[in-house]
Amino acid sequence: KQFITAEEIEDLFGDELELFYDTLPKGKGRGKIGNSWFEGSAPGQFHQVHQHGSRGYSVVLYVDYDVNEHLPTHFIAPFNDMFRGRMIHYMPEDVAPGSMIFFPSDVLHYTMPNMSKKPRLIFSFNIVWTEPT
Repeated sequence: KQFITAEEIEDLFGDELELFYDTLPKGKGRGKIGNSWFEGSAPGQFHQVHQHGSRGYSVVLYVDYDVNEHLPTHFIAPFNDMFRGRMIHYMPEDVAPGSMIFFPSDVLHYTMPNMSKKPRLIFSFNIVWTEPT
């Protein structure tokens, strides 16, 4: 089998999705699982600055990830530092294999070049809202 369906993602990550939905303001409902993919980084590879659209959330699950050799996804705030005018970068701490990060799909993010000989692998998917709530 080459593809994973939205239903399979909901089955695999049902508990995590419930915890996420519980953090949203009441009345926002639930999104639908959209695209999903694996992103692997061999030595020297990286993912350029990008975002996943203007509606919904995206999820990163660290699959093959060595805490001593790899760096997590970096995020760029949608506003600059008010005192220095610089972009605000955020790199989560304590990321380990199995860590899952939910973030608004329109937040710019990227990965640094993989400087390890070990490949880095993440699984990602989008949660989209097709109607305003």
